[in-house]
Amino acid sequence: MEIGATDDGLRRSLRRLILLRMVMVTTILAAARYVEVVAGSLLSIDALYFIVGVTYGLSIFHAALLRFWKRTTAAILLQILGDLIVVTALVFVAGGAAGGFVLLYPITVLEATVLLQRRGGVMASILAAAFHGAILFLVSSGVLPAQGLSDVRFATTKTLVYAVFLNALVCVTVALTGAYFTQSLKRAGTRLEEVAAEVADLREVNEMIVESIQSGLLTTDRARVIQHVNCHGELILGLSREKLRGMTITELFGVGALDLDLLGEMADGAKVVRFEIIYNHPDKKKMILGLSVSRLASVVEAGPIGCLVVFKDLTEIKRIEEQMKSKERLAALGEMAAQLAHEIRNPLGSISGAAQVLMNDSRVSGEEEQLLAIIRRESQRLSDTLTEFLIQARPAAMEMGVVDLGTIIEQAATLLKNGLPEGARHSIVFKKDAGPHLCRVNPAKMTQVFWNLARNGMEAMPKGGLLKVDMERAAEEIVLRVRDEGKGITREEKKPEFATFTTGSESGTGLGLAIVYRIVRDHQGDIAIRGIPGQGTEVEVRLPAARGGEAENRRAPEQLRS
Repeated sequence: MEIGATDDGLRRSLRRLILLRMVMVTTILAAARYVEVVAGSLLSIDALYFIVGVTYGLSIFHAALLRFWKRTTAAILLQILGDLIVVTALVFVAGGAAGGFVLLYPITVLEATVLLQRRGGVMASILAAAFHGAILFLVSSGVLPAQGLSDVRFATTKTLVYAVFLNALVCVTVALTGAYFTQSLKRAGTRLEEVAAEVADLREVNEMIVESIQSGLLTTDRARVIQHVNCHGELILGLSREKLRGMTITELFGVGALDLDLLGEMADGAKVVRFEIIYNHPDKKKMILGLSVSRLASVVEAGPIGCLVVFKDLTEIKRIEEQMKSKERLAALGEMAAQLAHEIRNPLGSISGAAQVLMNDSRVSGEEEQLLAIIRRESQRLSDTLTEFLIQARPAAMEMGVVDLGTIIEQAATLLKNGLPEGARHSIVFKKDAGPHLCRVNPAKMTQVFWNLARNGMEAMPKGGLLKVDMERAAEEIVLRVRDEGKGITREEKKPEFATFTTGSESGTGLGLAIVYRIVRDHQGDIAIRGIPGQGTEVEVRLPAARGGEAENRRAPEQLRS
């Protein structure tokens, strides 16, 4: 018989068998005591007590043996043999050639069948028949005293053979029937274990898939109360599963964010509802979430049992979309600038040239000469505006090299500080860390970036204030921050921040930030604006730092042309 994989199970069965034997023996003891008290003295009662005591001792012995002996099959055979001997002793003491304790033989055979399968059951049946026949014929022949089998002395051989045969037939039938049901139960148990393992594997795979999805996923019941959320959903929402469970999706995303009528309509059908909302993150930041809501159906219950909500953080995607729109506007501006240059340049030159010719005429009076000078000056101003357009549309090729950006910005900040008019209530503070602040840029363009940002910051503080300029080295980037104490900007004002002709100043042209954006992007950098209404605005410019090989080719700013 194969033990290996089922050894632990057999040992558990043996322990239960020992416990069952103790219960049966205790029951027999109680019955014997009852007979002794009620029916008076009984010849075999002392012998019965002896057998019960021996059985208790054997049970204790088997329990100890099972603990220290590793040969499980041998321990089973030893217990079955001991049980057959005990049953035979009970038959001998209590009597009954074909009844009474003889019925314990099939029970012992059944236990052998369960533990050792059909072969063990048949072997136990043979031993049971042999023990039963031996005790009957030994008593019948006078070898053993009659004890409880006094009627055996007067029975014919045919009667005794019939009793032994009947007992053997019952034992074999019990063995074969028990083996069949044992095998059936074993196959059913094996199949049940396989199905349970498959279900566990499927559940594990399902959990792995749900937890591996790079989107937030949550489920609700019919009342829209959240029941489950995956790990990525926790990261996006900034809340743990314990806090999310029990909340409704309306409480989580806000009443105004969800169209409850639409969700109710969705729950009654099979369609998927997709929309975007503004989510207030616990870290006090606003996020744009894309939601896909569908009904959650069950294979058991009819109709939807809740909602399945899949959501994704679209904040960065929306920011990139805004950048792309800004680039499209700048591209459109380039085309317009090219057209303006084509249409205006020649007439503008003719006007300026004609004014110069007239000014050289000796017959022109002083007043006329003054008017002609105005014409020339305004023509030049218009030419400068055209130049600004051309910078946006087609920036001229510029020479770039590795320079110390910290020194360039520090010099520009010093010039700006020294150039403030008398009585100005603005103050400028420049700070930088230990660096190095080496990056590959065009110094003139970087100075232009700083001047535009500083000018915007000072214009945002018409009544005066502090303009902070910070520079630091952050990993592989050089970070420049310009912060003012002005009125700040709202979310709506941030959207067109880099759009051309967008300005928050009455005297601004609306080209400053657009020029800054173009220059920074031409240097493979990035720019972001953060502001709180009433507390000021901070513009952050990030430029890639020079690598080791590039840093060795450091050049002075004056060696590079704009």
